[in-house]
Formats: sequence, C-alpha cells, structure tokens
Amino acid sequence: MRITLLVLCGMLVSDLASGIEFAVTPLSDHSIFQDFDNLCGVPPYTDPFDFSVSSRTGINRESRNVLRFALGGLDSTGLVSARLRMFAESESEYGTNTFNVSRLTESWSEADASWCPRTATASWTTQGGTFTASNQASVSIPTKFGQTIGVGGPYNEWIEWDVTEIVRDWLDGVGPNHGFIVWQTDIGNNSFNQGIDFAPSESTDASLRPQLVLEFDGSATLPQAAWWMLLLVMGATFISIAGWYFVRRMPSRS
Repeated sequence: MRITLLVLCGMLVSDLASGIEFAVTPLSDHSIFQDFDNLCGVPPYTDPFDFSVSSRTGINRESRNVLRFALGGLDSTGLVSARLRMFAESESEYGTNTFNVSRLTESWSEADASWCPRTATASWTTQGGTFTASNQASVSIPTKFGQTIGVGGPYNEWIEWDVTEIVRDWLDGVGPNHGFIVWQTDIGNNSFNQGIDFAPSESTDASLRPQLVLEFDGSATLPQAAWWMLLLVMGATFISIAGWYFVRRMPSRS
C-alpha cells in the first residue's frame, strides 16, 4: 500500500516499508518579467496572484516562473520519482508550445527577483534567470482556444514535469538547491501574448498550489520528526471520525 499526503508549506512523510508518495508546496515562487526594451527597468512583480509564463520574444516581452522547495532532511536513498505539478488556470492568445523546467544555478529572493536582479544587491549572470539545461524537463502544452489576438479562456488542467534527476542531484549534494525556472521555448513571436497563467502558492484554493511530488520506496531514510507529524494527523483524523460517529449516534431531542 502506498500512502499519498499533501503538505502545505512543508513536508509530511513516514517510514513505511511499502513506500510513500508526498507533495511539497513551494517555499517561495515568483514571476520574473521583461517588458519590451526596458529589460532591466521593470520592478519585481508585487501581485502574488500573477504567476504566468509567456513568450512574446519578438518584441522582448516575456515572463518566466521561479520556484523553490525546501528539501532539508532528505537524501536520495529510495527516491523513485520527482514530479513538478502546476495547475494551468487560463491561456491567452496561446499556440501549442514547449514548456521547460530547468535547474537554477543562482540564488534569488522572492521580494526582489525580476528579469535582471535576483536579490536586492545582485543580478542574474544571465538575464531572465541563470540556469542549466542539464537534466532539463520539457513538455508540450496544447492550446485549447487557438492562437488568435484577443482570444483565450480557462485551461483548468494540471501540467506535470519529470524532475527526478534534478531533485536527485540536489539530494546527493551535486549542486545547491536554488529551485526551478519554468520557461517557454522561443518561437520568435511578436504578435501574441502566448501565455499560460498558473495557480501560485498564494492561491486561495490550497489544492491548486504548485506541488513537488516525491515518491520513495521502502529503503528511504526519512526525517525522524515526520513520525510525530504523521501521528498528529492520524490522531486528528481519528478524533474527527469518532466525533462524527458519536454525534450521529446521539438520540434526537426533538
């Protein structure tokens, strides 16, 4: 039996011989943006709900998403798979294209990162986020409305990338965990928004927030503190079920 758990702003795991799959939500996430020819003059996004990936590169108008997940206390022993999942909420003037997830090689601050700056005092070595294509994950996302000016609509579908080898490198200490960057392949477009909006970690619907889903087999060595977290969740669940049962069993006073 495999147990699947969703954890908000942290992780919840258990040592089970049969293995476990759990989801971690981002420690931080952010959109970085270039606006026409004012590449380095665009201030960081201040709207936490604006989490889009667009590619209007013909006129230097593009946005990318950066995400970082806390993985402390884990190693790669027993790691079966790692999947980055993001919920696509809508598309705008979008034509089918490839979306890539790459490993960032420089640190960044959610409050300060933009197309040129990555922190309050440092800039990306490569504008638009410094990353490596090593073990990069790519998927083709089809359009639902067609690439037409002024046309778009709800997408409402999970998009998933296999990032197992990137995560394995982080857990093995091959490179520091600066997180992921999500970006579209350049199609030389200068007429359409070519954008998809994703649900951010600030989404009011917690079930739609980005997830890093990790699957481990029974050989995994997982954080000891997770046992206590698991027991708390199980205890709370038992109390809720027991309370519901006894309320249902109480005689009516009417």
